[in-house]
Amino acid sequence: MDQVSQEEIISLLAKCGRPDLIADFKELLQDHDFEVVSSDSSEDYDENETEAEDIKITCSKKGFYSIID
Repeated sequence: MDQVSQEEIISLLAKCGRPDLIADFKELLQDHDFEVVSSDSSEDYDENETEAEDIKITCSKKGFYSIID
């Protein structure tokens, strides 16, 4: 589902006075299995570790994540 559709649903729920359903809808949109890790943390860097390549991720219109080579 694209961002415009999501905002339209939230807008309609707000017009109907349903903040409970808005909260439920936003919860469904979150992907709890996907965690963004910041690579800017220099505190966790060990001298023996090598830097990992940056991984590029794309999200389809249906909400599926894919790794780009």
